[in-house]
Amino acid sequence: LRLNCLTRHYASLWDSNLPEELLASAKGDRRTEGWERAPREWSREAPLRTAYGRRQALVELDALAALSLGMTKEELMLVYRVQFPVLRQYEAETYYDQRGKIVFTVNRGLAGVGVTRRQWREIKEAGEGEGLPGWAKDEGGAFVPPFDRCDREADMSEAYTYFEERIGATK
Repeated sequence: LRLNCLTRHYASLWDSNLPEELLASAKGDRRTEGWERAPREWSREAPLRTAYGRRQALVELDALAALSLGMTKEELMLVYRVQFPVLRQYEAETYYDQRGKIVFTVNRGLAGVGVTRRQWREIKEAGEGEGLPGWAKDEGGAFVPPFDRCDREADMSEAYTYFEERIGATK
């Protein structure tokens, strides 16, 4: 629901399908946008608005799908490694700021997102609280360092274990 109910046109879908009990994200990172605190009725805060939050939701859906299909964690990792080499490359070279926005990516499907490679080289080592050049921003404002990457395999493994413990679905 948080990936799809983006506008008020989806309010009735949201309001009629939001589960009574919401689980927190499997990843303990504030950039996951407080999933367990999703509003009971649709509002602008309902959808996941950052690239980081949406990415984590997709990772957790992969883990939930694997559990529902009776796959082991190792089988899930094998499918990812064998079937998604391009996604692995994109993940390895996508950097997020502390608000969950993509700062730099090589993902061809995200052309125009973040800064250019030349600009990235200039800011990639910025630490917490460091000022960035005036161009280091997007429509939402300046990027917030430090910047980091995600590890999809580690995140899927963490999500798999998290949901396995909570819903008890195993092979």
